[in-house]
Amino acid sequence: MSSYKLTFTLKQHTPIIHFQADQEGATLRATEVKPKLDRFILTKLGNGNYEQGMQRARAKGWLVGKGEKPALNYKMRIEKIAENEKRGRVVIIPPDRDHWILSKGVRVTITTFNNEIMSILSNGNGKPSQLLIDFFNITNFGKRSSKGFGAFYIENDIKRFEDSLKSYYNGRIYVNNKIIYKEPCDDENPVFFYEKIHREWMRLKSGKNFNGYEKSRVFEYLSSKRIRWGKRWIKRKLNELINDGKLPHKLLYTYDPIDYKGQNSWKDLDQAVYRYGRAMLGLAELYEFLTISKNYKYQVIVDGGDIERFKSPITFKVFGKNVYVLIDGHPYKEEFIQAPFKFYVHLKKKVGKDWVKTGKTVPINGNLLTPSAREFNLIDFTKGYISDIGFNPL
Repeated sequence: MSSYKLTFTLKQHTPIIHFQADQEGATLRATEVKPKLDRFILTKLGNGNYEQGMQRARAKGWLVGKGEKPALNYKMRIEKIAENEKRGRVVIIPPDRDHWILSKGVRVTITTFNNEIMSILSNGNGKPSQLLIDFFNITNFGKRSSKGFGAFYIENDIKRFEDSLKSYYNGRIYVNNKIIYKEPCDDENPVFFYEKIHREWMRLKSGKNFNGYEKSRVFEYLSSKRIRWGKRWIKRKLNELINDGKLPHKLLYTYDPIDYKGQNSWKDLDQAVYRYGRAMLGLAELYEFLTISKNYKYQVIVDGGDIERFKSPITFKVFGKNVYVLIDGHPYKEEFIQAPFKFYVHLKKKVGKDWVKTGKTVPINGNLLTPSAREFNLIDFTKGYISDIGFNPL
């Protein structure tokens, strides 16, 4: 066999949050792109089944490595094209600020001695294959990739971009062409798109309590099934610990928590069914609750046992001035359905500008289950509520 090389350019549409963004030469990392591309190819090879694809690739002699996740036998190198880039920081989880980088584009070089692998990656004329174009069209990179960061595309054709989306998410794509006013790469503050997406995402997942009050669409969806909100369960448990003297400061709130009947009360007036509903849109590591003392707050840690942090099944893609929502068709593993979660409480004290953990960790009594498949259907939920935040079917 002779060596084969494929070189192509990616245009960056949105900034990538990069852990080395403040260093010279930082850009999209081959160590992130190649494993994702390998999985994409192997899943395609297995007709939608990654494990079957890996078995077929192994039988063909396409794999290297003997670990649990062997790699396809090709090499990838990524380098920046130009130095005139933008850099900055963005607040994702206050008060932390993440570094981002936006370049004019990057050059990708793929090298392999395997003719069959190259035929998958190239169209035969030294250009990227449709599979490779599709991969970049539906994939984001870096931290917070599900919220639109890290979009890199081979082509700059919106029709072909939307055709790619339809090939993999047909019937599960929504678009909003009014949420952002210009292309992020053309703005002095290219992360402005995230502020818009984040605002609408919070309305969908956890609700709104600034510039007006609004319950989340997940709350409304579960309420329609007479299921109570997990946040209410946590706050009731915190109150029990406060009343028992295990936590020192009362919670700060204006009204008693509302239930699905629209009533503000700490008491459950009927047989209550609580579910950890917001986890179905992505599993958080912790929540925070203010107390009547401005110098103390409670941090509630989420413990799912063997369940790893769950990635959001809803991905935002940005192309030009359009924002797209992609819905995962099979988002939940069996062990995530009606999974029990435990919670632990830390008391945090304000010291200068920092919040410092103080005292012992206090366990919350009982478990909170995620919904059953009957109680929460992602496709049903998005069809009913995604239009509320300005997105329409593509």
